[in-house]
Amino acid sequence: MEGEAAHHLGRVLRAQIGQLYELSDGQRVWLGQIESVSHDRVRFALVEELPGVHPGVDVTLLLAVVKLEAFEWAIEKATELE
Repeated sequence: MEGEAAHHLGRVLRAQIGQLYELSDGQRVWLGQIESVSHDRVRFALVEELPGVHPGVDVTLLLAVVKLEAFEWAIEKATELE
């Protein structure tokens, strides 16, 4: 991982060598273990491929035009649905 995402993981979230994360390319999900952390790069070793989970139902979210704070709150809560 490189760039802003690596900086955020390494510096803001303080990632440590040995930590495990689920990594996805949008098609598959892997369990990855951090091998190294630098200023703008986090290197992972792929441990194993994890089974994909597909939701049992399709969900469509319709939102009315609302103030930005309420819209952001609605999006946050919608992403928490499982």
